[in-house]
Parts: sequence; C-alpha cells; structure tokens
Amino acid sequence: YYKVLISSVQPTSQGQNLRLRVGTGGSFATSGYLTEAHRSYYSGGTDRGSATDHLVGIRGGIEDSSNGNANVEYTLNNMYDSGRKTTGIAIGCHIDGDDSNPNQVNQGTGAGIYNSNSSQDSIRLYFNNGNITNMSATLYGLKG
Repeated sequence: YYKVLISSVQPTSQGQNLRLRVGTGGSFATSGYLTEAHRSYYSGGTDRGSATDHLVGIRGGIEDSSNGNANVEYTLNNMYDSGRKTTGIAIGCHIDGDDSNPNQVNQGTGAGIYNSNSSQDSIRLYFNNGNITNMSATLYGLKG
C-alpha cells in the first residue's frame, strides 16, 4: 500500500478542494469511482458529499495565499492487484478564508473505491478547479 503525505498545498484560486485519481500508463480514470467525504469546521458546521470522478478527496476549500495551509494524509491499497479494486482513505486539516482573515478551519475524512478490478501505476493530485501553485508532498511505498 502507499501513503501520500502533504504538508502544504496552495491552489491558484480561493476555496478549491484537493482530490486524488488513479491511473495506468499516464492515463487517469475520470469516472468509475465511489467516494464519500465528511468534514466539520471551526464555526460549528458539518457537511458531507459523494462523487464518482475521483478516488478520494477532502471537503472544504483551501486558501489560495501563502498563509493557507493543508495537512492531508492519503492511504491507497490494492494499486497493483488486478484482481481487486483500488481503495483509498484520506484524513486532513486545512485553512480556508482569505489572506487577511483565515476564518475557516476544516477537518475531515474521505474514503473511496475505484470500481474496477485493474492494476494502477499512477496517482494524480489536483484541485476541482484551477491548478496547484505549490505543494510539498512525500510518497511512501509500504509492504503490508
């Protein structure tokens, strides 16, 4: 299984959600996922959501300034097992708001499955809108 640890990430535009897809040979699946995510935030609210276009993600937007911060850990299983479906989980905490008023701290979890018995050799981290301005991430391959 694999661990992806993100210690900071900044989107090009305010309030974007970080997501992860799997793929093979540089081609990434954009459908066929079953994903669920939950979050709670500083002002006392909660929400949840589901999707079919990414394996796992975190809810709540990430601030687009250098003051924005995100700490996310992804765990991915069965990437190379063509007889099983790839699964993933995420846990994270990140700041939203704007540069002068980072007024929202989001924490949450996500889980998903790529609903295909196929071998995967690639991951893609991306925002639901816009690009990644900068990111600090580490990938670990672990034997189970």
